[in-house]
Amino acid sequence: MLLNYIAFTSFSNQAIDWKLFFAIAIPAGISFGGTFNLGRMYPDNWINWQVYNLFKIVQNLMLMNIANTVKYVFYLINAALGLITWKHDFKVSQKNI
Repeated sequence: MLLNYIAFTSFSNQAIDWKLFFAIAIPAGISFGGTFNLGRMYPDNWINWQVYNLFKIVQNLMLMNIANTVKYVFYLINAALGLITWKHDFKVSQKNI
């Protein structure tokens, strides 16, 4: 959040739009958490990416960036399918033990 605040205050000549500020800062934090947990293969990580994608959809709608909105809708579906696949593969691997 600190880096976003510095960027909003240093590189913009307008007052801070707090809705946009948090629409950018929250997904950035979520993406760091998701990236750090990627190697550990936690099932919660798929949910983390779904939440991230939802925030990115809101952010891009606020910016009226339709192309990125469509992209993150696709990513949201992909994360949901990833969670379903991961759960299925986990159940199969538990049966084979």
